[in-house]
Amino acid sequence: MKRFIYTVLIILAIIILSLGAEEANRVAVVGGTAGHTLSSPGSVPDPAVRKIAGLGSFSLALKGDGLLLAWGNNEFGQLGDGTTVNKGLPIQVKGISGVVAVAGGRSHSLALKKDGTVWAWGKNGNRQLGDGTADKKSFPVQVKGISGIIAVAGGSNHSLALKKDGTVWAWGKNGNRQLGDGKTKMRTTPVQVNKLSGVVAVAGGAVHSLALKSDGTVWIWGQHQQGNPGKKKTGDRFAPVNVKKLSKVIGIACGYYHSLALKKDGTVWVWGKHTHKSFTIPTRVEGISEIIAVAGGHNRSLALKKDGTVWAWGNHIPLKPGKGKQKNPYMPLNVEGLANVTAIAAGRDHSLALYNDGSARAWGKNESGQLGDGTTKNRSTPVPVKIAPPVFPVPTVNIQANPTGIKVGASSTLTWGSTNAETCVIEPAIGSVATSGSLSVSPTENITYTITATGPGGSTSADLSIVVYPLPTVTMQANPTGIIIGKSTTLTWNAVNAETCVIEPAIGSVATSGSL
Repeated sequence: MKRFIYTVLIILAIIILSLGAEEANRVAVVGGTAGHTLSSPGSVPDPAVRKIAGLGSFSLALKGDGLLLAWGNNEFGQLGDGTTVNKGLPIQVKGISGVVAVAGGRSHSLALKKDGTVWAWGKNGNRQLGDGTADKKSFPVQVKGISGIIAVAGGSNHSLALKKDGTVWAWGKNGNRQLGDGKTKMRTTPVQVNKLSGVVAVAGGAVHSLALKSDGTVWIWGQHQQGNPGKKKTGDRFAPVNVKKLSKVIGIACGYYHSLALKKDGTVWVWGKHTHKSFTIPTRVEGISEIIAVAGGHNRSLALKKDGTVWAWGNHIPLKPGKGKQKNPYMPLNVEGLANVTAIAAGRDHSLALYNDGSARAWGKNESGQLGDGTTKNRSTPVPVKIAPPVFPVPTVNIQANPTGIKVGASSTLTWGSTNAETCVIEPAIGSVATSGSLSVSPTENITYTITATGPGGSTSADLSIVVYPLPTVTMQANPTGIIIGKSTTLTWNAVNAETCVIEPAIGSVATSGSL
């Protein structure tokens, strides 16, 4: 008898219950978290204007998202919209993105992309686009033969690029040696400027070029018949020469025939032909200090003070109505009505100021719509550039779990991603997380997680449910529990939360409840 009781007990003990494989991969989550693997925070595209450039009779604006706006004269396609029609309001430059800097010349535009390549469009009669042709382009084309560029600048009909190794490259018109390659031959593709290294900034004038070295010295080449090199001797320079009496310079700019240097102490120095007067050596501009940026146009200069005000001298200087002409064109005047300015730019006969909120103001000549106010009326005082307010994209977010169904005590990995978001929060229990990442969770009951992504364009949420399968339970009885040889007993069993049941030995798979 004892032997048969033992056999029956063994049969009762080895009923096997299991989760099906398919269900085990359908996991949901409830409970604690562990094992975070988070990526770096995502960046939100910034559609506001962050940089400006005033060129011949047109203007460019660079947005924080790497896209470009352009307006004004478009005779040679320099606005990059595929047409040659002037635009009095900003339009988007087509076929280019990922831009980090802009520049240009009298009728051509330059853009530096974040990958270190340079792109150009507009007039190309002097090969200033650097694409190996003489054809004008109304869409951006890549400048050939250069990479690793960190800055660009444009003269009237030539272009400059600064490589990350501190060398300078130039192309375009070269009749006055403004390319600095020791020749006067026009260049259809970039050539290296001779005997120049350690450069940190470049600038281009009508027929001359400037470079600022890391040691604070300024170098110049090209035409200097108005005293551009800071010497009394005139003529053209085949290769860069040091501008005398200048040191501790932190910024440079070119007007058409004059040059500007900003020193570390906040003072501004000028040389060359400026408003019908020639300065043969660098001369300090009186009446301004604490300057953080300078810009030059045709017989006109601008300076930005650290308090956000703008000062101007030369032609086309804003004056109050009825104030008459500027008494002293060499004495800077405060441009009234401007405050919180972060950047300045000067075209041939117009000026631009960028505010810290991404809006801009412009003044000066406007025959081609270069002020961007929707008119062709000249303005003696700053008017708003009609740049459309920035529209921030709505965030998107997704979340997944692997597996989406688990048994009690197991874990699942949450993986999520978002776009256009600055913050992400997962609830319940988890809280703030990176804008993309993954983490392990071990819930003990069914749960629904909600992830919310928030950015300048609003908030978006997504839900994810995880199913937690409880452990199976089983009971089995025999009636009777003892028999003699040749007689039978009835087994009765019932399993809860089970998909399969197996009775061993000898019986095998059975239903989750039944009798035999």
